[in-house]
Amino acid sequence: MRGFLKIFSVLAVVIMTLGTMSAEAAKKTVAVMPLENVSGYTEQRVAEIMTEELTAALYQSGRCTVIERNQLSSVLKEIGFQMTGAVDPSKAVQAGKMLGAQYVVLGKITMAGLEVNSSGNLANKIIGIKVAGNYKGKIGLNYRIIDVQTGEIKIMGDAEGSEPGNSSENAIYKACKEAAKNVLEDMVKSVKARVAEISGDLIYIDLGVAGGFHNGENLEIVRETSPITINGKIVGMKEITVGSAKVTEVNDEYSVCKITEGASAVKKGDVVKRVQKKK
Repeated sequence: MRGFLKIFSVLAVVIMTLGTMSAEAAKKTVAVMPLENVSGYTEQRVAEIMTEELTAALYQSGRCTVIERNQLSSVLKEIGFQMTGAVDPSKAVQAGKMLGAQYVVLGKITMAGLEVNSSGNLANKIIGIKVAGNYKGKIGLNYRIIDVQTGEIKIMGDAEGSEPGNSSENAIYKACKEAAKNVLEDMVKSVKARVAEISGDLIYIDLGVAGGFHNGENLEIVRETSPITINGKIVGMKEITVGSAKVTEVNDEYSVCKITEGASAVKKGDVVKRVQKKK
């Protein structure tokens, strides 16, 4: 009996380990390139701080594997770039391939600065705002996420951070952290999956752990109808809503969802995306 329990315990550990390895394998590998400061803000370390906070946010999200800074630095030096200044997209893709990354993140700090607050400030007294700290840091970031294999921009956007702090450096750090959090939220919102299989009122979508889906999450099901073309270039697809669903099970490579509306209209190949919250 003891021998059986010992074997069972070992098997349980092995199964748990394999499960963890499988979940890790489902994650995408991302390399965050050093950000460029084009804001005119004289404190050049702001780019380094923003890069660190963005890297940390991606790592802590658990949704992807992030290339370590030392590895990135070594490869960038090898192809002729330092860890500061602009990184050419083609060179970034080259570095991503050398590092085994699926995606690279590029960005520019477009706005940065500090506001000095005072508890005796007349505006604060009139409006009734209680200012926490003596400084307020502000950051604006323009970013792009590029597919290393195709060179295609998968996500692009702008994010801002504005936070008070008890010192100038602390305020900048907190503003960068807030901007990094907003980038991550934008990335999560932009994730789209497709209906791979339909079984009654259940659909199986082609993204799981790596897509960041979780049980109980409400999703919108849409059908792409025709391309949106601007200046001869396809920039997106027109969509019509065909139904809605709720996530019931998340696996490494796929998720199971229950259709809550429009079961008869949903087809294989339809796009499934997160419901956008009204601000």
